[in-house]
Amino acid sequence: MVWIKENFFYFTALSLYRLSDVNPSKIHLTVPTNFVRGKQIPNILILYKKDLKEGDKKLFQSFPVTTPLRTILDVIEQGELSNEFIHQAVIQAD
Repeated sequence: MVWIKENFFYFTALSLYRLSDVNPSKIHLTVPTNFVRGKQIPNILILYKKDLKEGDKKLFQSFPVTTPLRTILDVIEQGELSNEFIHQAVIQAD
């Protein structure tokens, strides 16, 4: 399978999977750590540099997205989302 470099990530992935009531105002994307952008990144995007393993991403409705498990683990690690939303995501993913 051929992957494009960007993957929906964090709150955007939670929203796409409908794992919680999180409604991000920006689009969260992962890009490889060696990603270089020559132009200014649009304000609607938040980029995270991270090298994802093949098992941590999948196509969801034709979009590359981190898996539900990877998404939940990353959101917990980031520490910005309330426990209420994390609990909701875990229950919804089950």
